[in-house]
Amino acid sequence: GFVTALVDRGKTYYQKIDFPDDLKAVVVIPDFELSTEKARSVLPEKIPLKDGIFNLQRASLFLTAVLNRRYDLLRVAMEDKFHQPYRKKLIPGFDDVVSNALKSGALGASLSGAGSTILALADHNFEKIGEAMVEGFLKHGINAKYKILDIEKEGAKVQILE
Repeated sequence: GFVTALVDRGKTYYQKIDFPDDLKAVVVIPDFELSTEKARSVLPEKIPLKDGIFNLQRASLFLTAVLNRRYDLLRVAMEDKFHQPYRKKLIPGFDDVVSNALKSGALGASLSGAGSTILALADHNFEKIGEAMVEGFLKHGINAKYKILDIEKEGAKVQILE
């Protein structure tokens, strides 16, 4: 699952949201590293208001799509204008990988974090999606591997040792 959270005037507000059991993440990891420093360096210092609205709309849609199991909405909900248009330029084959994922049955696909891993959400055809994503990188001369991951339900845990 995931947690939405914010801090306002020193107080933390949060809500845990359970992820449906039938969704899995198919991730493709290309055979090159993209440093967080380099990925950050291509980001603009400011974003246009329209891009902020774009992402806020999609974040809200993502939450409701997951909660209501409206997986048909995930393709649009996973679009991004904050970082993906800038960082994808550092990842040869990015558009082909995402396109292949969607054509193979992925519900949505996006850059995972700063990259270079690309993530797709799916409820079936996991192997087919992973293989298609790898093909997207191979088309650009980049080896890659894929993994099919269950969505973590618990998250990180802190244990106090005495």
